[in-house]
Amino acid sequence: MDTISPQHEVTARKPHSCSWCDKEILPGEKYVTSTLKTDYIYEWRECDRCKPYVDEMFDDDVWGDYDPDYGIDAQTFYEFMLDKHHDVLDKWQSVDTAN
Repeated sequence: MDTISPQHEVTARKPHSCSWCDKEILPGEKYVTSTLKTDYIYEWRECDRCKPYVDEMFDDDVWGDYDPDYGIDAQTFYEFMLDKHHDVLDKWQSVDTAN
């Protein structure tokens, strides 16, 4: 039986990585998390900088049309950002590689 815990905001107590952009989520930083338990336990973490773009992607007529059995993964998000927000993605990559 599949179990899903709804999205909720938490404060990181230890470092994590954003499931969308792979940015390091540092202790004390707020992020959104949800969990899916099927044959395995999948924890999904979403940093603050991704949230508005993830919401936009899910609302998009093309990018938000996904297979409900597989969802949308980080690669799809990356392709969405390349297509719709290339400038933002470039900025994120330059900031992330500088750290």
